[in-house]
Amino acid sequence: MFGKDYKKYFLLDDNIININNGSFSSVHKDVYKKSEKIRVDIMSNISKFKMEADEHIAKSQSILGKYINTNPNNIAFTSSTTESLNAVLRSIIFMAGDEIVVDADIYPTTMRILEFVCGRAGARINKVHIPVNADENTVLDKYDLAINPRTRLLVVEDIKAIDGLKNPLKKIIPIFKDMDIPILVDGAHSVGMVDLNVDELGVDWYLGCCHKWLLSAKGAGFIVTEPHNHSMMRSMRISYTYEKPYPHRLHWVGTNDYTPWLTIGLGIDVINELGQENISNYCNDLVIQAGKLMSKEFGVDYSIPSSLSTYMSVVKLPKKLQDKKISVENLQEIFFNNGFNTKIVLIDNVKYIRISAYIYNDITDYEKFCDAVSKLCDNKLI
Repeated sequence: MFGKDYKKYFLLDDNIININNGSFSSVHKDVYKKSEKIRVDIMSNISKFKMEADEHIAKSQSILGKYINTNPNNIAFTSSTTESLNAVLRSIIFMAGDEIVVDADIYPTTMRILEFVCGRAGARINKVHIPVNADENTVLDKYDLAINPRTRLLVVEDIKAIDGLKNPLKKIIPIFKDMDIPILVDGAHSVGMVDLNVDELGVDWYLGCCHKWLLSAKGAGFIVTEPHNHSMMRSMRISYTYEKPYPHRLHWVGTNDYTPWLTIGLGIDVINELGQENISNYCNDLVIQAGKLMSKEFGVDYSIPSSLSTYMSVVKLPKKLQDKKISVENLQEIFFNNGFNTKIVLIDNVKYIRISAYIYNDITDYEKFCDAVSKLCDNKLI
């Protein structure tokens, strides 16, 4: 059902093997075709759309709310998780001396935003250093030790961007809630990958996007904000809707393409047709199979806690590719020029490949990548 035969349903270059769906997710052709029709309908009578927009957006809020188990009225749409992070973090008033607890290896864009807001306020980033593939107890102990009287906010990823592991959120959250510390969860990789019950988590903000693993058109980010924080939320761009209540003040911020928000239901339809459980079983099994294959070929250890496994994983690259003269960017360019879309990451100054597994991949994609790595190590790859 899945694998190479399913690749034809995605807008994918036949000359590239994509084992990096986590960074640049691929577009499902059915969703793309229907989204283009929505876009044409909007552009052909934009005044009509503007009059009916709240109704269309509310429908998408309802669809997404049901899928991630949250009140639709708490959902505001954005273009991406990056925009959502900016909106939340720049709506909070930080004071000099405040601390924000965050994983030291959090997604680099998130760290840049934190550096900006903390630098402006005189606040501090308290970085938690968590070893690669750490077990649950280690993760919890690290977060527990990070709390002090100056802690103002926890920013934590649901699924870690750097290594694809699922954080034990249900155990991390109580540590901070018991101390009345607000919590922001970055769920960029969670929607469409894991079963989500946002209300059950009970965090102040849950951010995500629907264009990575939920198959919607690019540009469908969202913020779930607890009601007690609605009034403080501001858009990154101040427009005439500034005085309107949440979430409207975040929606109407100038000339936007609102099509992606209206395609969320289309992506969910495809997921439901294929079966969420079928997708999860295939991708989880494939990423573990690929990780074991690659670790054996590279001569490195590979151990992923099953409870934390997702559609992404990291494998340490061979010793020959750890040469500091070869940068991450150099490696990615070499692999791209030889037909692979990859994601190379640095963890504790060691190079890993973060692999993704999706329904258009099969084990031969990773076998071919292993061949390319072998040739590169033997100086046979240009």
